[in-house]
Amino acid sequence: MADSDDEAMQARETARLLRRQLHLPANARYLRSMPAFGVDDDTPDRFDDLLRALDAAERRAGSNGFDAR
Repeated sequence: MADSDDEAMQARETARLLRRQLHLPANARYLRSMPAFGVDDDTPDRFDDLLRALDAAERRAGSNGFDAR
């Protein structure tokens, strides 16, 4: 049973470290520059409005809305 507890703890720690690294400002800028993370020019207006509202909410939340525990 101890092995599964250790594995679970290691998995949580790995997830925490990955979240922290992915949400660093430099990585966030890099990911935003990648086409797969961009918004298509032909996105319907309704989705553009929703994405703008989400961006604004993330800015209000601070730190781009990411939790870098």
